Amino acid sequence: LRGSSHSMRGVYVRSNDTNLEDFEASVFVKPELHAMKNRTMHDDRLALEVHLELKCSASWLQCSPHMLVHAQGREFRVLVAASSLDPLDEGVHYANIEGFDADRPELGALFRIPFTIVQPTLCMAALSPRASMPPGASAISVGTEWRPFRAGDLIRHFVSVPSEASWMTVEIAARGASSKLSALMCLHAVQLPLRTHTFKQHQS
Repeated sequence: LRGSSHSMRGVYVRSNDTNLEDFEASVFVKPELHAMKNRTMHDDRLALEVHLELKCSASWLQCSPHMLVHAQGREFRVLVAASSLDPLDEGVHYANIEGFDADRPELGALFRIPFTIVQPTLCMAALSPRASMPPGASAISVGTEWRPFRAGDLIRHFVSVPSEASWMTVEIAARGASSKLSALMCLHAVQLPLRTHTFKQHQS
């Protein structure tokens, strides 16, 4: 996968905006040849011609269904229809493009290009601001649905934090739990500033 400055393993999109826009990605495919006995690499390069069949695993990925590849490799375009995702469908959306040899599909996928889109949670205005809030501050709330937790469960939420926010209050409530039961829950908050590639310095 070719990027503007370096080669990448796949496409990862994570934005604070819940209304994502469509975009195109450029994928470059080049076969890797290995020397064989009684044959030269030059002969293999001249003889190589692979008719690829491309398959998208999700409707929000679109590309040409077929492509002819020689030893020099070839580029193809992929339309990522991010705007077709429901803004209320929070979480991680994953899909991939697989390339098969059209003449020998029984070999399985020759390559796989992953695409990941993170859809953040919408922040809603709070109905009743807290008395402990500083003067002039406005309140927002992020609600999640009730769900059962089992030992070792890991649940992730991606929140689009307003630029004016400087602190937050987290409330965890149990429904139908017995007073005799106890549980330890760990909240791991990670901040991902724009134009950064790591979150190790922004976690709590």
